[in-house]
Amino acid sequence: MHLSIPLRPQERPTAFPDGFYSVVVKEYATKYLEQLGASPTADNIALVLANMPIDKCRVAPGWRSRGCIDDVLIIDTNVAPRTPPLEPTAPPHPETPPSWVPPAERVFGTDLQKNYKVGSVVLSFNEMKRRYLYPFNQLHKVPIEYDVDGFPTTRSTAFTVAPERRVFRPSASVLQELFTPLHELTFETIRGMQEAFYRVIPFDMLDIRDSDEHRAVLGHLVCPAVLDIVGFLAHYIYWTVLRPLGDHCAVVLANEGAEYQRLCAPPTPLLSPAEIELLLVSVLQAFETIRRRVHDTVRPKTTTRSTTPVMPLLLLSLRVSLATIFRTMYPRWFDDTALRVEPTLLMVDDVVDKVLDPNQFYAHIGALEATSDAINCTKTHAFQAQKRKSHLRQSFFATSHRLQEILPKPSPGLPRRILTQHGGSSAANYAGPSVRPGPNMSLVNRIRLLHPGNLAM
Repeated sequence: MHLSIPLRPQERPTAFPDGFYSVVVKEYATKYLEQLGASPTADNIALVLANMPIDKCRVAPGWRSRGCIDDVLIIDTNVAPRTPPLEPTAPPHPETPPSWVPPAERVFGTDLQKNYKVGSVVLSFNEMKRRYLYPFNQLHKVPIEYDVDGFPTTRSTAFTVAPERRVFRPSASVLQELFTPLHELTFETIRGMQEAFYRVIPFDMLDIRDSDEHRAVLGHLVCPAVLDIVGFLAHYIYWTVLRPLGDHCAVVLANEGAEYQRLCAPPTPLLSPAEIELLLVSVLQAFETIRRRVHDTVRPKTTTRSTTPVMPLLLLSLRVSLATIFRTMYPRWFDDTALRVEPTLLMVDDVVDKVLDPNQFYAHIGALEATSDAINCTKTHAFQAQKRKSHLRQSFFATSHRLQEILPKPSPGLPRRILTQHGGSSAANYAGPSVRPGPNMSLVNRIRLLHPGNLAM
């Protein structure tokens, strides 16, 4: 017998209330009696729960035809026990040492054995658009704040009257998982994620109907430079975002009591600044190789057909692959029932923007952002509430050419001080930024980035 219990639709994952299990059990017994044609009295409900408890049934969420979870529970009461066939046990094979991997198959000294497999990319392209493109790559880039306990959080952009039941506070086991560096990430795994991304690209919406161009896009998505940049960037983001975030949470929890220090094992040692800098140089070199290859091979724009947006698709695939890697490697930290997913992914996307696309040249795909779905997204309360906050830098560059000649040429952040402190002749006497700049890159690595011969990988 198959029973279905509809649930209240939710836009965001929320924690179950305290009496959720008892309500589901009672609803299950009521549905069971209705299928039999009996009255759901208290005695009959107790009789069903005594002879056919829900613990012996198979309970699973319902799935929609589009491949996402529906807000309904499916209960199957006809669960036959499965006994595995008796087979003679073979003697255990002696353990063989892992085969040596050549240097070309390593990501920054990491042994890339095939012992770990990231799950297949099941995101639909509509979900990718809503996460990384709509509306115009700004809705998910809300400022990061800190709650009363000192944990990072994102300001809510959607109006809701329901209280936020999710919390950021990680347990000792969750932090111990985050303290484990990335390991056993193979290029074959990265290639599989890139190929899965290629299979969901809506080429008809992008006006790419030539099969040769389809193969060209696939060749760019799975080229060795892209595999290198995903591997290097994943390690760089871990040591610059995830590991410092775990250290920050460990300090907050350690100040609250000694129980955390007793439960959590000491973390692995950190990389040196020179090693992290080498990761950054490798990322920049690989990205420059990709840009040159795309510039040399992509068909130029004509009067009748636009250029294939290879670079925006590449950057979108990088975001999806990185999010998939981190969600799979650290499933407890990226638990959807916790409040850690949005701030962490926001930090990851911010690093991708600063390193690869600081001017937002490749952050937009016009053919996808000009649809009715994207236009309707701009009419939501969240987007309108964020749009009211004017950006002073954009206001500066929106002035006339004559006014821009009067005002000094701004650097990033300077227009904000000019417009808030009324401008004038004292613009050169403004106080410097309060944030201390990071250490400069070493001379050797700067020469490596400037020398054209070192960009080929």
